[in-house]
Amino acid sequence: MTETWVQVLTIIGSNLIIMLTFFGVSISLHNGMREEIRGIHQEIKDFHGKMERADAEFKAHMIYYHSEKK
Repeated sequence: MTETWVQVLTIIGSNLIIMLTFFGVSISLHNGMREEIRGIHQEIKDFHGKMERADAEFKAHMIYYHSEKK
């Protein structure tokens, strides 16, 4: 095998290794982002649940307050 083919195979091999490395990093970042989005979604659901309870308590308090005024 001549020296030029060794150089060509070295370039191709190193490019393949770099591409596979970037692909692996990309997959791990994607999975990390997916977990972050799930966490944010859960926090939003919890927040809205707290807001609904607070709203129901406030409405119940207002109904009780207005019924005592009459």
